Parts: sequence; C-alpha cells; structure tokens
Amino acid sequence: MSSLVEVLVAMALFVLAFVTVVSPLQQGHRSAVECDRRVQALALATDLIEQQRCLPFSKVVALQGTEEPYSYTLQVKQQPNLKVLTLQVRWGENGQLNYGTMIQGDAP
Repeated sequence: MSSLVEVLVAMALFVLAFVTVVSPLQQGHRSAVECDRRVQALALATDLIEQQRCLPFSKVVALQGTEEPYSYTLQVKQQPNLKVLTLQVRWGENGQLNYGTMIQGDAP
C-alpha cells in the first residue's frame, strides 16, 4: 500500500515539474510567433510605402489587398503639395499594425 502512495506522489511531482518546465517554453514560443508576425507585417508595410514612393505624385492612390496571412488598407489624404499615407496591416484575430508617412510633391 505504501508503494502505491509513493508512486502516486512521484507521478504528481513529475506532472508538476513537467508543467513548470513546459509552460514558460510555450509562452516563449507564442511570444516569438507574435514577434515574427509583427516583423513580417512591418516589412510588408515598408514595402507597400516604398512602392507608393516610387510612383509619380499624381498616381499615389488608396489601395486595399491581402497577402496571406495579412490584409492591408492604404488611405491617402491629399493636401496641397502633400499626401498623407496611413497604412493599416491586420492579421489573425487581434493583430494590427498602423503605419503612416507623408509624401511631398507637386499638386496636379
């Protein structure tokens, strides 16, 4: 009977040790995946903004699209000789990155 109690206590300690070790690893993995997605979203945002900067000032327009797993919306607000670009990149349920910049040029 005492050996059964010892086995149960040993198994309980093993499970506790396993959970104690695996839980931080799992949280670290989730954090790394979220960080990677944010970096990839920032790279996508930078590429989209640079594509707009390469266009003539009059051809910079709003756009919307997807590049799995991301969806993006670029809004353009025009002022005299200035366009304000606001880019929103979304992914998953809660992932969101907002990016903004201005482009200066000649008014049409």
